Amino acid sequence: MCFEVVLCHFWNAEKDSALILKPFSVAGSMAVMVFMFTAFLLTGQSIISRDKSRIRRRLHRLVVMHVAWAAIYFVCFAAAFIAGKGAFAGKSAVYMFEALAGQIVLGHTLNATMWFQVSLIYITVILAVLYSFTEHRTALIITFLAGVLAFVMQYSGANFALFGKMSYALKYPLGRMCEMLPLACMGIIFADYGIMNRLQERRTLSIAVCTVLLLLAVMCRKYIPSASGFGYSGLYLNVTAMLLTAIFCLLPTDSLPLTAKQCITAVSRFTPGVYCMHRLAEYCLRALHVNISNSFMYCIVIFIVCLAASFMISRVFTRAGRYLVE
Repeated sequence: MCFEVVLCHFWNAEKDSALILKPFSVAGSMAVMVFMFTAFLLTGQSIISRDKSRIRRRLHRLVVMHVAWAAIYFVCFAAAFIAGKGAFAGKSAVYMFEALAGQIVLGHTLNATMWFQVSLIYITVILAVLYSFTEHRTALIITFLAGVLAFVMQYSGANFALFGKMSYALKYPLGRMCEMLPLACMGIIFADYGIMNRLQERRTLSIAVCTVLLLLAVMCRKYIPSASGFGYSGLYLNVTAMLLTAIFCLLPTDSLPLTAKQCITAVSRFTPGVYCMHRLAEYCLRALHVNISNSFMYCIVIFIVCLAASFMISRVFTRAGRYLVE
């Protein structure tokens, strides 16, 4: 899914029309939806059980990573500004620092990808406060109703009406909060009821059913009601993200050879770094005139460069590096 984010931003799928690449094209829009659902599926118990220590550590890690990358992008663009290039070229100092502040608060000025991190932080805080000060059953009901209300706002057009006419830096991070909320709520509900553990009891059947439902959803997408929004509204992406996540959670990865597990761990360890830096890496590659016409191979190059850079950061900066890339 992290690689899918790179594809979403830098791949021209119409030029690479090979049938073998079709799944990558189809799954692109599911990437951040899978991230959001997985985030609360895996951390939901901390929120539900009111584990303040784990919640604080979680938020600390998310905020430090977000602010640090905002500073890194700012410094890089400021350096390019000296040469009269980049996003700050011809801009005033006031504009530059406003852009930095906007990046920290909403995540959509210097590095637009970080709107997701902002949504993740804000929704985590909201749900943590809800479960800390509300009786469990009441909090669970509110969680479910919040997800339903988010869909109502999407399909009624209220969410788009509220934010659609705002500036580029405002409308996407604000509008997408409503689009991310249903999956965050479902992640909490899945965690509370232990749904993945229940599906594990009939793993083969569960994988088969989820796979069939996922294929049906993809093939029948045009029949699933859509909603105006900011790229992630409507039932289709919510349903497919949950099904895809369930399939991979249920796969019998314990039976994989040790070498395969180590390879998966080594790559997945640095996916946050890839997610945070891939726009900057592409900017540098373009500055070096490395651009394979927005091809699939170009995205692979970006992904590998980011993995290598993440590995180097983790080794050079050790503990601080973990906050940036792991």
